[in-house]
Amino acid sequence: MLKNIRKNRFWLLKALETYSLAFFFIVKRSTGIFDWDHSPLAALDDPPFIFMLAVVGTIALVFALWDIKHLYYKQIMTGTLTFVWLAFFLSFCAN
Repeated sequence: MLKNIRKNRFWLLKALETYSLAFFFIVKRSTGIFDWDHSPLAALDDPPFIFMLAVVGTIALVFALWDIKHLYYKQIMTGTLTFVWLAFFLSFCAN
């Protein structure tokens, strides 16, 4: 597993970044401070999107730890990470 972590350290960092974004929204939501009432982020900090961040982070973490090479796993992981980060990037820009 350590060999896979060294080999896939970029994907490990992306998984941890995705988890940290989900953690940010959980903390932001639990404090009750909502400074973006009428923005795209108002929809993206809801629990289904936070769950989506956790699922995508888990998909990336599984690839980083075990280096799965079948069923187009890397392409699916890359596509989901790109979609999630692009959606949140565009919503942060629109905010």
